[in-house]
Amino acid sequence: MKEKLNREAFERKVKKSEYMAADCKENFPDSTGTAKNISVCKQPEEESRESIEQLRADRDFFKEVISAVSHPFYAIDANDHKILMANQAAINFFGDLSDHPFCYSWTHGRSTPCSGEDHPCPLEIIKKTKQPLAVEHTHYDNQGQPSNFQIHAYPLLDSKGNVSKVIEYTLEITKFKRMEEAHRETEQRYHEIIENAHDIIQSTRPDGTLTFVNQAWHEALGYIKADLKSLNLSDIIHPNSLPQYMKLFARVLAGQSVTEIAATFVAKDGRKIFVEGNVSPRKLNGKVISTHGIFRNVTARKRAEAALWESEKKYRNILESIEDGYYEVDRFGNMTFFNDSLCMIFGYSENELLGMNFRQYMDEKFARKVFKTFNQVYLTGKPEKAFDWQIERKDGAKRWIEGSVSLITNAEGSVAGFRGIIRDVTDRKLAEEKLAMYSKHLEKIIADLNVAQEVQQNLLPRHPPKDKYFDIAGTSLYCDETGGDYYDYIRLPWLGSNVHAIVVGDVSGHGVSSALLMASVRAYLRGRTLQPGSVAEILTDVNRLVSADTLETGQFMTLFFLVIDAQTGRLTWVRAGHHPALFYSPFAGCCGELGGEGLPLGVTGTWKYKEYNATAKPGEIFILTTDGVWEAQNDKGEMFGKKRFKELIGKNAALGAEDIHESIIEAVATFQGKTPQDDDITLVVLKYL
Repeated sequence: MKEKLNREAFERKVKKSEYMAADCKENFPDSTGTAKNISVCKQPEEESRESIEQLRADRDFFKEVISAVSHPFYAIDANDHKILMANQAAINFFGDLSDHPFCYSWTHGRSTPCSGEDHPCPLEIIKKTKQPLAVEHTHYDNQGQPSNFQIHAYPLLDSKGNVSKVIEYTLEITKFKRMEEAHRETEQRYHEIIENAHDIIQSTRPDGTLTFVNQAWHEALGYIKADLKSLNLSDIIHPNSLPQYMKLFARVLAGQSVTEIAATFVAKDGRKIFVEGNVSPRKLNGKVISTHGIFRNVTARKRAEAALWESEKKYRNILESIEDGYYEVDRFGNMTFFNDSLCMIFGYSENELLGMNFRQYMDEKFARKVFKTFNQVYLTGKPEKAFDWQIERKDGAKRWIEGSVSLITNAEGSVAGFRGIIRDVTDRKLAEEKLAMYSKHLEKIIADLNVAQEVQQNLLPRHPPKDKYFDIAGTSLYCDETGGDYYDYIRLPWLGSNVHAIVVGDVSGHGVSSALLMASVRAYLRGRTLQPGSVAEILTDVNRLVSADTLETGQFMTLFFLVIDAQTGRLTWVRAGHHPALFYSPFAGCCGELGGEGLPLGVTGTWKYKEYNATAKPGEIFILTTDGVWEAQNDKGEMFGKKRFKELIGKNAALGAEDIHESIIEAVATFQGKTPQDDDITLVVLKYL
């Protein structure tokens, strides 16, 4: 039916028909609109014919109305969901009732009644509520295609007041739903755009109260949604910007759109937020009802500009105060900008230097070098640092300068010129030439020292003596290439086949002179021990020779000379100003010393040395060393010390001489850590078997 029907009039007609047919037999047309059983209601004889005719007229009226309705209209048995009648519009859309006699199979293609939140059954709801109902459903046409419908369902009650039938008419709302969904998607899309925009967006009423702000607004100003209720424009505009902003706001309220607004907002925590943007009015019936503003947060840019200005100011001050020369040239090498220091380096005034080409203050050789360097920077875009060339000052003086160069680009990214720093390095160049000469000399000295080191190492014992009566191990570790420490093993066959001398010495000072004295003493000792004589006589003769060598230098050497008869265990020693040798007795469990008197070698040539004697027992350990062992220091300035040294000997007394020797060397190295060794270390360990 094309024209609109008055729903209330229609419902009144339906209800009136129900009341008039309450005592009648059921009389509903079938799917073709033909009545199943047109019978005359049993009426009392006293009822007037006019009432019967009126009833028939009402029935015919409703049939015409139902047939004329262009939307599906049908009646359902409330007990079994069976379709009792349907108009032509319903049959055309859903199909013939003979194949699908039930509402759920006819309209949904289901085998069971509708249920659940997505598809609630209107009939079941009405049976419970006995009230009309409007609900949205997805129905399927006779081709199985879905469409959205709005169902209007009305209950028909029997004489007991129970719902016996339900009348439904449906309005197809598929297009409306699609439009609604499209509108919702569009609205959601624009909402997401606004919420995700980096720009600050706000809407206000004419009185300045805020009605909408986006997420960027919240993030920039720090307010939460609950704060908006009490906020006004005057609360978020900085007092310095407020008068000008309110003038512009008045123009917007007058209907104008204002662009290129620069203002300062105030965040919740008091921070200044610099913004630029536009404000436009929203009108209704020609009257401004709200304003919409879009602002870009330019705080970072403003701060960057301020920082840049400060930086430029600072660097200009620096350029004028530094001793190095700063320059800028165009692409052809003509001076365009420079500081005062550059004028002093080149010897020209500002007016003379401005516009001068680089070829004018250097010879052709260096001009080619400078051009090559600048051209490389131009081609690669990579700065060049610390390249040097020679210039000629205005007064003709030649000066070496060291400079850097990098590109200057314009706003379009094109090369506009070059800039860099120049430093006068003439004095450094001269120093470098001297340094090169000294370096060659130093290399020769180092080579000589390496030779001396090799020679000195060859003077030390390569292998310890082997004897079945004792075990021995020794080493010297120098803090420089060469040193003054010395140890040696010397056989004394004229005293017996098993007699050995063990010598440890320490020359005052370090370096080559100490190494030379150490070599001399070794030679004197080796030469003197080839001849018979007591230990005291040997040292007295050697001292006389050493004293003659050191008369003018003031050098001296401490030395401990120990002789052992391995077969008998007899010990004889002379102490020439050296630290007493230590011995460890496993029987007493403690350390003792082999002491005695005696001056260092080289102090005076007239000194006569004394010798001392003792007898070694099996298992006893004798240690000859220089003070570099217990005077070794760590990074805290602490010394290794004799106490730690003696404890270490006792702890390892059960080991062989080599293992005891290695344990002491490792312990000293561990104690020192990364602290450099500042004294020579010599250690000899003898264990009598």
